[in-house]
Amino acid sequence: MKLQKVSLDKRESSLIKLYRNRAFDELMNIRPSWAFGNDSGKLWDRRQLPSYQTYTIFKVDTAELVNNSLFYEVDVNQLFTNDLTNNYRVARILYNWENGTHLDPPTLSLRDDHQGKLTFLDGRHRTKVSYLLGFKMIPLAVELIDVEAVRTIITLNDY
Repeated sequence: MKLQKVSLDKRESSLIKLYRNRAFDELMNIRPSWAFGNDSGKLWDRRQLPSYQTYTIFKVDTAELVNNSLFYEVDVNQLFTNDLTNNYRVARILYNWENGTHLDPPTLSLRDDHQGKLTFLDGRHRTKVSYLLGFKMIPLAVELIDVEAVRTIITLNDY
């Protein structure tokens, strides 16, 4: 997958700098806000609503999820990298959580060529940030048709 070079405006660059310059211990005090359950009205992806019957939200061990998923170009070993797109996404996640904005749980599915690994439809950066900041459990939206197959790869805990 070839990524396009991006250039950021001053506001975006300032946001990256704000979080990149913070001590890691300070970043670890930011708590995630997830749009599900009582906060499902704050979802961006309306297909995650129970009434759509497309996804089920599970609680998963973040480390287990990371170790059993494909992240492609997303580096799960460090928050900020030399990639501007990554850095902006990480900074936006931190900014949103720090300011109480609820973000959708990551979504995943299985591809035919998954080779025993999970594939994200959305939320690789949210998962990465959660993992690196030490959040043991996160919500995960799993397509209903994939639930049993995903259970053979990671533990899915009901909320």
